[in-house]
Amino acid sequence: MKNMITIIPCILLIMACLAQFTCNQIVHYQMAFAQNQVNAFVEIAKQEGCLTDENVSDLRSKIAKGLHINSEDVVVGGTKVRVERGDAISYYVSYPLHNTIAAAALWGMDSSSSTQILSGETTSEHVTWHD
Repeated sequence: MKNMITIIPCILLIMACLAQFTCNQIVHYQMAFAQNQVNAFVEIAKQEGCLTDENVSDLRSKIAKGLHINSEDVVVGGTKVRVERGDAISYYVSYPLHNTIAAAALWGMDSSSSTQILSGETTSEHVTWHD
């Protein structure tokens, strides 16, 4: 009986750790997905010379759809004024990651979400042609 009493909590802890491993894999996939979307967004911004409203809304909808969140939760900002080749374009993207901790109640935690922020600068490749 004492073996049964000690093995049940051990099994529960092992299951919680296994659930956390699975949760980590999902969060890693979500972060990689968002990073790929942001990289594609930055390449378009380099060609355009700034962050356009169309590209921002497209990025917001892609991240929201891929992560199963509301597009209003995705915040995108940066250089909105067109710059010429060689000038810097800054950007930042933030979005929530939910369920980052498996079995949060088991560990005595209330919330298991966090906010991921991706930011940086890139160099514009936009050239204005004059006739």
